[in-house]
Amino acid sequence: MFKTTILAACFALMSFGTFAGTTEPADTESQQRQGAEIATPNPVRHVTPPQPLERHGDVVYPPVPEGLYEEGVVIVTFVVGTDGAVSDIAIKLSSGYTALDAAALRTVSNWHYSPGMQDGKPIKSRMQTTFLYSLGLGKEHP
Repeated sequence: MFKTTILAACFALMSFGTFAGTTEPADTESQQRQGAEIATPNPVRHVTPPQPLERHGDVVYPPVPEGLYEEGVVIVTFVVGTDGAVSDIAIKLSSGYTALDAAALRTVSNWHYSPGMQDGKPIKSRMQTTFLYSLGLGKEHP
């Protein structure tokens, strides 16, 4: 093993989606022009994304054997349930290195959230986060 300057960043909440669909108001003006019966549009629902219960903290760079310069980006998707628990964790984009991908999965599995809310009720939310693993060696390594 060797010591080096490590840069590992996590950009959480880059993408947020809910399982419960939001409803857009109908285009009543065009319906009136066409002589269609006008239905009362459903109100647009207020949705707030899940919030981390604690700071996610530093991402742990996995041990790398000397001479191996494993760097890369890992994109992880997961679901925050109505109880705030994280589940359905999956790699969307692999770094190409098993150790980096596994470290990203372990990190996300330890996160805890307050659930997303829709109209005051907890909902399941699909999330995505990106991990950037860089040894900070620049062009010095082969």
